[in-house]
Amino acid sequence: MTVDRPALVIWCIEDDRAGHRRQLAGLAGALQALRPAHIYRVGRTESPAQLPAPDLILTAGRRSHWRGLRYRHLHGGKLVALMDPGLPRTLFDLSIIPEHDGVPPAHNVLLSKGPLNPVKPASAAAANRGLILVGGPSRHYRWDNTHLASQLQRLQAALPEVAWTLTTSPRTPASFIRLARQLANPGLEVVALAETSPDWLLQQYARCGVIWVSEDSASMVYESLSCGAAVGVLSVPVRRPGRVSRGIEKLLEEGQPLRLHDLETRGNMPPPPRPLQEATRIAQTITRWLDQAGTPAGGTKRQLGGVADAFAGGDSRLCFVDPADPAWCIKVLRPDRAPHRKRRDSPWLKRLKPVRLFDDNLQDIRVYRHIERRIGPAAYQLVARIDQLVPTNLGPGLRCELIRDDDGGISVTLQAYLARHGADGQLRAALSTFSRQWRALGMPSRRLLPANIVVQRRARKPARLVVVDSLGWADLVPLGYWFAPWARLRAGRKLRYLADLVADGGRK
Repeated sequence: MTVDRPALVIWCIEDDRAGHRRQLAGLAGALQALRPAHIYRVGRTESPAQLPAPDLILTAGRRSHWRGLRYRHLHGGKLVALMDPGLPRTLFDLSIIPEHDGVPPAHNVLLSKGPLNPVKPASAAAANRGLILVGGPSRHYRWDNTHLASQLQRLQAALPEVAWTLTTSPRTPASFIRLARQLANPGLEVVALAETSPDWLLQQYARCGVIWVSEDSASMVYESLSCGAAVGVLSVPVRRPGRVSRGIEKLLEEGQPLRLHDLETRGNMPPPPRPLQEATRIAQTITRWLDQAGTPAGGTKRQLGGVADAFAGGDSRLCFVDPADPAWCIKVLRPDRAPHRKRRDSPWLKRLKPVRLFDDNLQDIRVYRHIERRIGPAAYQLVARIDQLVPTNLGPGLRCELIRDDDGGISVTLQAYLARHGADGQLRAALSTFSRQWRALGMPSRRLLPANIVVQRRARKPARLVVVDSLGWADLVPLGYWFAPWARLRAGRKLRYLADLVADGGRK
């Protein structure tokens, strides 16, 4: 028996760039091909307030990401960013990023082979019909009309049996269009972008069995590979190596597009490779994700229980033992201290800060990056390690090292130790070692409070103090991250404050 699943409601948050709209159309169309879906396009000046509540909010381009975050907050749904959003990826339920960007996979990151697109494999393409796609100068590539015109003549000479259609892009210089029209002949038709309809290019993909693309037009290279044609690349001078050129070079190393000199050497086009259908592959992963209680990249959502199951908690977060590994704990934000609520309740001047700065987990990740870059492994004698953000039933959680005593018990806070035992000799020795190392490394912290430090015991005696919260300089301009003498000076002040609290029994 089959079970009818309700139709998905998909919002595509669009900006004014055609390439971004094509990526959205590619993924939304692939999702709709897998299961019933209602797709709504939301332009820059449009409001989705009257639309059905979304299951998925798709964004492409940085101008659309902020709108997507706002719409998810107001209307719910899962937020998906196409391309690296340029914001903390933890703000998104899923980011789909081309692998040439160099971003590592994660529980909420899927890597794609190039940008997604709506192109489908052609079933009736003719091997004697060819398409030439020409780009233009960009921040990654220079442009040389004469160099490209020479390659067009060589291409025609290498494949004389092919009838070519050349088209342009918004970046193509008018001077090259004039030059291309001069080169036009019975075997080469020139159709400028302004002379085409919105569906014209998709129709050409379906008809042409051979496609050559100027190297600067990376998205067109991936679209050509998606339709199943035999694909070649016309060289364009690289202005500066970057992710776009690296992606093209990787494809060339894999032997998918052909260079012109390779065509001239072999004398014909190789058989077309298997069509690249990344939109369909990603859509299949997303539908499985929506149907299961897992994460996009296949990880399992940690079941932490409820608030009462936390073994510790502070003003903003609750701490749970990681059910997957008791050597780690997971810090999740308190429901009543969500970042947008914290900003709303702050003084008006602090409300000017972006909402991500009110997320303690994101702040910890940022601080640890500074610590790893400026101090290195020595810091982990004094602070608990962090791993990554993981999905839980209570929302994203930061996975951290769980400090335990040698008998396996969870180490108590300095505040709790002082309440039970006072500042005994063993504790003072551990505190002296901690203070000396903390000052020498110039460790960044806000106030060092006994509630944010744990006492790790061996043979039931204090052996080590470890800070588990309140790291990072609170200064408006945190000079300590860049000037070691200033960092040591500031660290000394924090230690003196801690020493006063210890002398007072750990009370604030």
